[in-house]
Amino acid sequence: MGLSVRQKLIATLVLVCTGYGAFGFYAIININDLQEASYRANALSDMTTTVKDLEVDLLKLEQSVASTNGSNMASVAEELEHIKNSDALDQAIASPLLDQQAVTLFATNSELLPTYLQTIEQRLTLMTELGLSAQEGALGQLNQQASSVAEQLSMLEAFAAGFNQVRAQEKEFLVFPSPAQEQVWLAALASLRQQIDQVGFGDVFNPLLDSYQQATRPVIDLSFEAAQLTQQLAQLRQDNAIALEQTATYLQSSLVTKAQQQAQQTASAARRAMIIGGIVLAVLVGIILGTVVVSLNRNLGIILARLKQVANGDLKDSGEQQTRNSNDEFE
Repeated sequence: MGLSVRQKLIATLVLVCTGYGAFGFYAIININDLQEASYRANALSDMTTTVKDLEVDLLKLEQSVASTNGSNMASVAEELEHIKNSDALDQAIASPLLDQQAVTLFATNSELLPTYLQTIEQRLTLMTELGLSAQEGALGQLNQQASSVAEQLSMLEAFAAGFNQVRAQEKEFLVFPSPAQEQVWLAALASLRQQIDQVGFGDVFNPLLDSYQQATRPVIDLSFEAAQLTQQLAQLRQDNAIALEQTATYLQSSLVTKAQQQAQQTASAARRAMIIGGIVLAVLVGIILGTVVVSLNRNLGIILARLKQVANGDLKDSGEQQTRNSNDEFE
């Protein structure tokens, strides 16, 4: 039994409403998927930015440490403390967006960074003990003793010239601290002491030279420690920089790219599904409306034919009643 024209029109209306409702529901689902994909891409991009920012902060910190003096020591210490208290790497490791390789890379960063920062802190402490300027620390005490010796030896030109050579070797050692340069420095001091003893002024000047030599010991020890820390710091800097760069590169080239591609694929899939659904809905509505038009044309044809029969005086039933659709209002 076929549907009447009214039923077909109602079916068309129901189908259109249902179709648009389904479109709306599907759109909500796809919006959620798009938001999730976009969030993943943005979060991974933020992690990459965090790693790169950390690289920049460490570079600035090293530049600050290299130019540390008494006036900017507080700001350098504050900058170091800020990086130490940052938990960006720990938060990244706990993120569910990372795969196992990314977690391993971040774990490596978390292991290297504290050692690197601790070495920088030790170097700052050592530099403070050694002296951030010529008037501070062990260097300040050495310069004070050297000034006293130079003042006393200034009355004798030969002794003053010899002590100037000692100070020249001292400066050479401070620039390039090494056991060999230490021996050259102390040898120059011993040569001056011998020169003074030869002319019989040992009782006068040797106590001054003893005070100066005693002041050299902390400077020598701290300089060697500083040189060793500098070598360690250079290696740690390289290891840390490589690890951070590997992490940033992997995030950007792998995870961020995949997340962006996933977001694009989700958007494309949603667009295709909406287009296909719209086409299917339009085809179904078109088919139903087509059957309505066919039914209207058929029924109007029957009515016109019957009216002609009536006009011609033929009031008999033509026998088509048996084929009529009882649901069709026209029939």
